[in-house]
Amino acid sequence: MMKLSFEESRNCWCIADTHFDHANIIKYCDRKFQDIEEMNNIILTNWNANIKRDDLVFFLGDLVFGRCSRSPKDWLKLLNGRIIYLKGNHDRDMELTSQRLDNILFVTDFLRVNIESLPLLMIHDPQKVNNWDNWKVHGHTHNREGDLFINWETMKINVSVEIIDYKPINLYSLVQMIL
Repeated sequence: MMKLSFEESRNCWCIADTHFDHANIIKYCDRKFQDIEEMNNIILTNWNANIKRDDLVFFLGDLVFGRCSRSPKDWLKLLNGRIIYLKGNHDRDMELTSQRLDNILFVTDFLRVNIESLPLLMIHDPQKVNNWDNWKVHGHTHNREGDLFINWETMKINVSVEIIDYKPINLYSLVQMIL
């Protein structure tokens, strides 16, 4: 479990499902881009414009996808922040743990984070959660019909890029919304 103060959470960010280099994701998720070059550039620019070099990033899975995609290592070298990488369903074949990168703190399947007394579970796929009765911050579901940014009933916060306008979202801001 990771513990953060409210003040520390001001320098923390969440984002999921970038799918860099994945041409078909534009069609599948009705992304607003003409092509993968535009998509890649906008998501990368938005990431680095918001996240400073020393900020903490909870990346909730699915960085790249596709046979023709560049390696995760190539993309991670371009991204600001100290990244805690929560693996997604398209990350299972990636060798992230063996790729020594300065900006990757660690790679895991899920992480419990306490911000003051607020418990959060960071995970890619919220359907893989059992026995957790608090807030879940997740990706995976993208912008499927009916999926909300904040679902008060199920206590889920969806940080898939389509939901958060292709920009990382500040953890402190998220906490303020649900308190």
